[in-house]
Amino acid sequence: MRAGLAFWAGVIGAAVMVLGMWIAHALDLTGFNFGYFWGSLFTGTTTVGSWIFGFVITLILGGLIALIYAAVFEALGRSSWGWGVLGGAVHLIIGGLVIGWIARAHPAIPNVISDPGYYTANFGWPSVFAFSLLHLVFGAIVGGMYYPIHKRIAVPRGRLTEEHPVGVVHDEEEVSVRSAREDRTVEDRSAVKLGGRGRR
Repeated sequence: MRAGLAFWAGVIGAAVMVLGMWIAHALDLTGFNFGYFWGSLFTGTTTVGSWIFGFVITLILGGLIALIYAAVFEALGRSSWGWGVLGGAVHLIIGGLVIGWIARAHPAIPNVISDPGYYTANFGWPSVFAFSLLHLVFGAIVGGMYYPIHKRIAVPRGRLTEEHPVGVVHDEEEVSVRSAREDRTVEDRSAVKLGGRGRR
């Protein structure tokens, strides 16, 4: 697994989520704020320092969650923004539930910040829409940035042999090694034929 790549992809994805919810908040679509939600969980306040602390927590959580994405991509042997969106859908289902569960035990709710509810539903459907969309965006970013160590690809038609039957998917590194061997074999045969013609 490319853990470093996965982690930073998650950090970027989380930063985009924070920015997206900030824009939604500025447009009066939601009252939810990732920074204040996570920061006040530990500080009990909504100061600038609390927001920064919560923002850092959000980035770290994004990086750690992306490691799970990476593990799945490695198991599949493939990744793309489409696979990432699919992962984002699963992430959304779990994330929305976690937000609701934490809110029920959050020490700063309801005196300091409002209870977002599951999937931030207490702020209305625009908030749920933004929350959901940003989880899918997160998945797309991680899926688009991450690529497995052993990526599985279909063997090109020009390389079909008894070892690579039609429709079989092989490991990219394995295919490249076999392809190099086949190229050397063809070159050796060509050299033998040319040498034979020269002796005639």
